[in-house]
Amino acid sequence: MALIDYINGATRKIYLSADSVGITFHPMELYYEMRTLRRTIEELRKYDVFMIAYGNIPKTATSKTERFVMMMDGTRIVPYDTSQVLTVTGTVITDDGFEGVYCFDRSSLSPTTVVDINYQPKQVEVIEVPVGVLTPEESTAILMTKYQNKAVYINTELAVNGDGSAMNPFNNVNDTVDFAEANSIYTIYVYADVTIPSNIKNFTVIGIGSPQIDFDGADISGSEFHNAQLHGNYTGSIKAFQCQLLDGFQLSGGFNGCALQGDLTILDGAGVIMVDCFSSIPGYNRPSISIGAGLLNIRSYSGGLDLLDANDVTTMATVEMSQGKVRTDASCTAGYISVRGTAYFVDEANGTTIDTLALINNYTLGNEVFAKDVP
Repeated sequence: MALIDYINGATRKIYLSADSVGITFHPMELYYEMRTLRRTIEELRKYDVFMIAYGNIPKTATSKTERFVMMMDGTRIVPYDTSQVLTVTGTVITDDGFEGVYCFDRSSLSPTTVVDINYQPKQVEVIEVPVGVLTPEESTAILMTKYQNKAVYINTELAVNGDGSAMNPFNNVNDTVDFAEANSIYTIYVYADVTIPSNIKNFTVIGIGSPQIDFDGADISGSEFHNAQLHGNYTGSIKAFQCQLLDGFQLSGGFNGCALQGDLTILDGAGVIMVDCFSSIPGYNRPSISIGAGLLNIRSYSGGLDLLDANDVTTMATVEMSQGKVRTDASCTAGYISVRGTAYFVDEANGTTIDTLALINNYTLGNEVFAKDVP
């Protein structure tokens, strides 16, 4: 049974389905469905979040508030167009200070339709301060003091979901992203391995203890990642700093001080710049980059590196080595690759134009013949 039929993002109206007729429900049920729809329907993600949930806020050493829902930026709930009594058993408020029936919009219903909203929130304790009862804005301000560094925290290993603060992290990505977006917070600290099931654009994600982050095809345009193990495919262009790039990782964007741990692939047609990166594979094995039709710019690289699949006339790559060994594979059949700096170089390309005029100490390995000490 689904409470929501559909959401009109432009008008910020949440339309209830026929399954909602005459039932009793808690606003949190509506919130969870909204979150699922917004995560799975890309069209809805371009709109600011429609509802946010609060709760479990400490009142005393032994008690907390109930969970409640706040309607954001004029969002309203539209009942299904048939006469009924709709019973709401939890607290629902608007971000401009209204509660209960004022969160519903019955103006578009048929003239003969009568919908009664039976609003029955739980009786909760009111906290008073010297200046009077807290307004919704003041309550939100008190809650946000936990996030003075403008960051949200997530630890997927926790059994109990928290409020996203450093002392009480969320235990799932959806709550983390929803809360961050609703409160204009753009930094997320990650304590444990996590898979990104939804799009997270323009965030700064910082790993604590180098957790693994699997992108799982998400759109992460404009986001930055620090001190994490990155894995999987994604869309968009990112920045990564002091990260480990795991086997199978896709490249698009800028990478600074990162360790290459396997076979990497450039997103089709993407641009990649790598500064002060290095191989972290021990022994004679080395990482590889499949270039395809991409643009690759590597500056001050150390360690071994194989360049594969340069196979388009638009392919352009510059590899500036500080030390190590670089090899162009036989799968390189088109485009242009320039190799510079100090390194062992093996050229097995089969059609790609290779420029080594700026390569110094170009020692031969095996039966290949190369110039040495070319200025």
